[in-house]
Amino acid sequence: MPALDSLPEELQTHICSFYYHHELTVLMRVNNSLRCLIEPMLYSQVELHSQGYHEHYRYLSEVDIIPDERRNYCCEDPPDCEYCHDSDATLRASFFMKLFEDSDESDCHPRARREALAEHVQFLCLHFYVDEIIVDPLGIFACFQNLGHLELEMDWPTNETWDTAVRTFMAKSRAPLDNLRTLRLCRYVPKEFVQYLCRGTTEITDLELALLDRPIDRDDDASDLENFEHPDYTPRALAALSGAVDITKQFPCLTRLRLCRPIELRNEGLQGDLVSTVSDTAILKEWATLIRATRGTLEHLILDQHDFAEGTEPDSDSSSDRDYPVDHAYGPSYDRFVEHALPALLEDVPGAEWPCLKSVHLHGFDVPPQDDLDIGQPQRLLGVIGLRFEPLGVDVRSDLGRWILYAHSDGVVRLGGSRWDSEDD
Repeated sequence: MPALDSLPEELQTHICSFYYHHELTVLMRVNNSLRCLIEPMLYSQVELHSQGYHEHYRYLSEVDIIPDERRNYCCEDPPDCEYCHDSDATLRASFFMKLFEDSDESDCHPRARREALAEHVQFLCLHFYVDEIIVDPLGIFACFQNLGHLELEMDWPTNETWDTAVRTFMAKSRAPLDNLRTLRLCRYVPKEFVQYLCRGTTEITDLELALLDRPIDRDDDASDLENFEHPDYTPRALAALSGAVDITKQFPCLTRLRLCRPIELRNEGLQGDLVSTVSDTAILKEWATLIRATRGTLEHLILDQHDFAEGTEPDSDSSSDRDYPVDHAYGPSYDRFVEHALPALLEDVPGAEWPCLKSVHLHGFDVPPQDDLDIGQPQRLLGVIGLRFEPLGVDVRSDLGRWILYAHSDGVVRLGGSRWDSEDD
């Protein structure tokens, strides 16, 4: 049997396409010929989560509208906890980003080598934690000029680390990432960085925004309009496209849009934690503006709400888990959605058509029917939106959604994204 590197390059590439990431990293060490072949393959699709991470968090009801994305997972073993929290993902991301830092330190690649590797990166998915180890963590993304697919989730560091990273990023002019087509941003991604990514191209077709604002800090009154004395806080949504420049009109090619926000349920479910109505109203107004700006091209619209889970893990009994959102549904956050965002969906006037729309998915808005008497009665929001879109042949679905855990002291999200039940409703 001939050696792999003795075959034509096209055949070698085809054979290597069936190997997983960890297998390719071993194979490329055999000789220089295989390294030159495999290295671009490894760096073209960089998935830094463990096996099965995305499949765990995917809504089952969306499987038929989102094509399967082959994930070149860097780790063979799945995360080892029931909530699929990949604790090593941030460490892998830090090691990867460190490779591209513009530095003369001994553990960094020479500039020419960094630039050559960066040119290969077309798909990048990582869970990133900003710390002091990397001098310009946000600026590194600008070196991936061929990047077409970016999925970025960021944890909250500290106010000082956050502010330093943003100042460093804004201090230089950055080349736009004009090849971006898929952009999915989650949690604590700075507004300035979000706007940089979105302003760099008008060709984005797939956009997900599930962003959180910096936690309210009682000790830094100058940094936030909402600083005030209160013992406990909930997470705040970040309206990242708002500002002096209207970026909501930056997406003329958008076909898939997912918008996510944290919400409170009925007041008695939060034990007095402070909810920022200012942030919640701002994000809903941004939703409405973005929906109006993109409804001419949208094929799939997903609106996703994550319930606050009071800072304690849900009960291990899944039926109890489901009782919590059911018992506390349709609270103040729902009322604000109806006031500020729902009109953008229901408008039926010239210029408000949805010529391409195929599906609308609602997560965390409605509760399922509770007994036989409710069967056949439409869920509150599902019924309203269904009347608007189902006559147009649009697939409208609703399920119970997900929960997030947060720290009462500052509202920082600790864990988020697990379903209230093991199956979608």
